[in-house]
Amino acid sequence: MMDWFCVQIDHPRIRVKRAMDITFRNMLRGEYLSLGDRDNIKVYRKSFGQWTDCYFFSPGASESLKIFIDFWDGIPVKEPADLSDLEQIF
Repeated sequence: MMDWFCVQIDHPRIRVKRAMDITFRNMLRGEYLSLGDRDNIKVYRKSFGQWTDCYFFSPGASESLKIFIDFWDGIPVKEPADLSDLEQIF
């Protein structure tokens, strides 16, 4: 599956945004920590205002975290043009 993937988390209400983001990150962290070799697993986040956060999974992360990405309805995307514009999670 060597592609980039994106999981988009929409927040219909401002009060829910922080709780959704924390829940998603904690679940992602749990999956990440359960993996052995994590050298090729890179995950990035970009916030689009108060409503949406997008998590970008590198090809290695997409392969290793496929079940997680599928559960959260991730979609294939092109590699982000400038990774320095994104917050690196792992």
